[in-house]
Amino acid sequence: MLIVSCNPDSIDEPSDEQINIVADTGSCSGLTNLLDTRDGQNYRIVQIGDQWWFAENLRYSSNMNQVNGQLEWAAIYNNGNPTNQSAWCYREDDISNDSLYGKLYNWYAVTSLVLCPSGWHVPTDSDWTILSNYLGGEFIAGGKMKSTTGWIQPNTGATNESCFSALPGEFRNWSGSFDGTHDGFWWSSTENDSSGAMGFYMYYTTGNLYKSNYHKSSGLSCRCIMD
Repeated sequence: MLIVSCNPDSIDEPSDEQINIVADTGSCSGLTNLLDTRDGQNYRIVQIGDQWWFAENLRYSSNMNQVNGQLEWAAIYNNGNPTNQSAWCYREDDISNDSLYGKLYNWYAVTSLVLCPSGWHVPTDSDWTILSNYLGGEFIAGGKMKSTTGWIQPNTGATNESCFSALPGEFRNWSGSFDGTHDGFWWSSTENDSSGAMGFYMYYTTGNLYKSNYHKSSGLSCRCIMD
């Protein structure tokens, strides 16, 4: 049985305006609201199994550099010598995408340990795997996590049964170009090797939750999970 809890007594309910950021809330209309006191941002959160997750992508920027433009982003990789510079950008370098898709961060931002509010962290590979297993495994978990709107058709398997409400935020590769326009990509905090770290992604054509290694200079979306 899927457990999705939305109303712990200690946290205020979101306003209708906040809930309607994503159109397919449906039975998720009671999602709990979390205020990030660092910048005043409000996030919907949801319990899935024994885990508490952000139900939308992170928008926090801290004092990290915003990096715009393909050449500027590529310079973080610096011709094979990564500068290890923490960086973020908007999807397509367009600020209007921030409220819906959140920001894209490189992995150096993830390891700065300042992205998530106190009591929360960027999920590890294990955190993601626990979520995937709870939702029935990698071949169906993505469908239970994808928003039923906001993706192009066929948006295969999408039910948003978990209320994770994943959207296609695409990603920025190490060379600075944007890729995967119709798909969604999220960091884990787990390093794979000296140049890469593990991330998870969903396609509009399948209900899978995939795992892959991404270059640390790439820009992916982030979610937070409770400690």
